[in-house]
Amino acid sequence: MYTKVIFVVNDDPNISMAIAELLKARGFENVSVFKDGREVLERIKTVIPDLIISDINMPGIDGYQLCKILKSNESGIHKNIPVILASATYRDAVAEKLAFESGANAFLQVPYNPDDLITLVYASLIPQGEGKPKGLPYKAKRKVLVADDDPSILNALKFFLNEEGYEVITADDGETAIELFKTGKPQLSFLDYQMPKKDGIEVLKWVRENHPETGVVMMTAFGTESKAVEMMKAGADDYIKKPFDIKAIPAICERIFNRYNIRLIDRQFKEKALEREMMMEQLIQAEKLSSIGTLVSGIAHELNNPLTGVIGYTEILMSDAKLPAAVKTDLEKIYREANRCVRIVQNLLTFARRYKAEKGAININEILQGAIDLISYQFKVNNIQLITDFDKIIPSIYGDPQQLQQAFLNIIINAYQAMYNYKKCGTLTIKTKIVGDASTVPQYIRVSFKNDGPPIPEEHKFKIFDPFFTTKGVGKGTGLGLSITHGIVKDHGGSITAENIADSTGSHEAVVFTVTLPVTKALEKGKEAAETIHRKVTGKKILIVEDEDSIRDLMKRFIERDGHTVKLSSNGMGAIEEIKKNDFDLIISDLKMPDIDGITLYERAIKIKPELQRRFVIFTGTIDTDVIAFAERTGNRYLQKPFKHTDLKKLLEEIFQE
Repeated sequence: MYTKVIFVVNDDPNISMAIAELLKARGFENVSVFKDGREVLERIKTVIPDLIISDINMPGIDGYQLCKILKSNESGIHKNIPVILASATYRDAVAEKLAFESGANAFLQVPYNPDDLITLVYASLIPQGEGKPKGLPYKAKRKVLVADDDPSILNALKFFLNEEGYEVITADDGETAIELFKTGKPQLSFLDYQMPKKDGIEVLKWVRENHPETGVVMMTAFGTESKAVEMMKAGADDYIKKPFDIKAIPAICERIFNRYNIRLIDRQFKEKALEREMMMEQLIQAEKLSSIGTLVSGIAHELNNPLTGVIGYTEILMSDAKLPAAVKTDLEKIYREANRCVRIVQNLLTFARRYKAEKGAININEILQGAIDLISYQFKVNNIQLITDFDKIIPSIYGDPQQLQQAFLNIIINAYQAMYNYKKCGTLTIKTKIVGDASTVPQYIRVSFKNDGPPIPEEHKFKIFDPFFTTKGVGKGTGLGLSITHGIVKDHGGSITAENIADSTGSHEAVVFTVTLPVTKALEKGKEAAETIHRKVTGKKILIVEDEDSIRDLMKRFIERDGHTVKLSSNGMGAIEEIKKNDFDLIISDLKMPDIDGITLYERAIKIKPELQRRFVIFTGTIDTDVIAFAERTGNRYLQKPFKHTDLKKLLEEIFQE
């Protein structure tokens, strides 16, 4: 169904309702009827229609007057509303001339064929562009291609069509005709059946494949029935036999142009419908990703709790000088593998966007490694080799780590799918390199992704970063991955390109995506300045609130080893009772607990002891928006599980030195 707004104006309600019903039957649901021009002028103050179909002979303001008012300079935005004037009273050429002089886009005599009206509606709804001479009918900007190797026919048609107001381009062979189709983009063509290089049927087939809306009239001196059938089967709209009556050409042009308009409008509506369908698919996909993000967040919290215990207790055991070397070696393996699990969980959280998007100083190599960790298993089991060559001395850049990891992951997945679908194997090489030396302003980091998958077709090179462009089958791609990547890179002041690489013999070797990102020196200095030495702090009284026994015990042992006194609580309500009875220098609380959460505990704690406002730390398995908002609102710190003894010690020193 079409959403265009159409006004029908006629003082005969039977006629206006008949037109409205016809339009609704053809899919135009938003149709309103009016009995004269005055009602229309009142309504367009609040509703601007896409088209007006008006009778000419009406009481009060007639069709001519309505059209002149709408098309006047004083009318403002209303002058662009297309108007079709129809009349059963005025049926001569003068009436039609007056209609166009009044500014009408089309003129229709009543009674008319319903298909003729619908054709005019379609044609009037097509944007006609700027530069159209005022007062001329729509055909003034139409372009016609005439292709014939007979100069007399070529020149005769060109002269006659020029006189009729058409723009004419000509060709004397089939190959030239195809080139003119590519550059001139005519709406209608007259093609001779027999031409040198490529005949009319060959050109016709090319037109139907590449410009299906274009109208095609075949011309032939061999007007047999079999030739006519051949031309119509190949896709011709009409054919004429030489010699032909030149006076019949305008009627043929009008009829074929109407078909062109219908095809064009139909394609536009289909494209809009497809776009809406793809947008709906994206909304569904976004909803799925949101659900996955929630699921990943919950899994991360459950994994980070035991990982905190594994890492923490392993640290305690490794610090025991009495342990045999072999046992220490085994503990180091446990410690290393547990930290590997931590990185995997963090990468999942990053991909699920469970962090607040914010830019800061980041290391591109670390971001790339995080993306690789997420998909490396998929590469391994599908016989695709992944090679990295990272410049180890590259400086930081200013960016959002989550967005850039998503951008890099999109490129990596795109390369993986291309190679796997192409030959079920392949090699992806990822390199980072600093461009320019320290004296260069600005410096850049270049990241290249080279894969030995299929080449990018020439016709796709300028489309691959367009939204919704995809060569994958239905259900296998939305065409948004590289578009999103392009937007993220541009937002970071960088650029992204894609090119085919050939070997020494000229054969295809690889496809390379290159991302270039600017280096920000100021952030490097700021980061160095932030590296301050913390003095050792002891003797503080700290309350730990945590429902997991192992983590509660681990934190107690860590903090007591640093010279502090520790009280424990397994839930929020118990913590409130401890706060009422004791004066604490700091409270460290888990975010998620069975009775009340950590943020609610903070709100109740500061009502009991206001001095705890800046002495409250949240620790959690997932740093979500609630935690970020809490930190920004209160100025307090937060700590992510799993943490090491050094992380906790450093945090306490920072807090107690403020």
